[in-house]
Amino acid sequence: MITQWFDEKGYGWVESGGKRYFAHIKEFEPGQRRPKSGEEVRFIPGFDLGWRPYAKGLTLVKAGKVQSGTGALILFCLLLVLPLLALLWLPPPWWMGAGGMLIVSAITYAMYAHDKKQAVSQGWRISESSLHLGELLGGWPGAFIAQWRLRHKCSKPGYQFVFRAIVLLYQIAALDVILHQRLSKAVMAFLNR
Repeated sequence: MITQWFDEKGYGWVESGGKRYFAHIKEFEPGQRRPKSGEEVRFIPGFDLGWRPYAKGLTLVKAGKVQSGTGALILFCLLLVLPLLALLWLPPPWWMGAGGMLIVSAITYAMYAHDKKQAVSQGWRISESSLHLGELLGGWPGAFIAQWRLRHKCSKPGYQFVFRAIVLLYQIAALDVILHQRLSKAVMAFLNR
């Protein structure tokens, strides 16, 4: 059971058999939601580098079932609807835009994975502005998947604000393409008054 959890810091303590173990968010299985105090967990008891009790391989458990991140998967699929529909309105070769977005998403996911690995090992990190640039260049789907699967950069409110703004920008741009640039023309007409 999680006896204490400090979500903003990403760590807390779990207890099993009367023994207390330190728990870090990086040890939770990818795709799970954020843990809370009082929740049941399964974990592998171990020790950190200073030989202090440490919980590894943490999994949230509810009514005997492991909780999944299906809500995040559904949200991801919904966020892809407008951009994919917009591709149908783009002139040929539209597939180059989809292919480019796929490549940039894969690169952005790899950047997140590398940054997560460096965060764990306390190595040289990738700057947040570089991660946001990858998202802005079309890699936001890769960033979304990385945040969901790797549990990286998903608890920082400032970072999430910028990430969500980028995703919203893509949704608005896709809607504008579908509506034959009516939104952008209306904004330009308003600004020219």
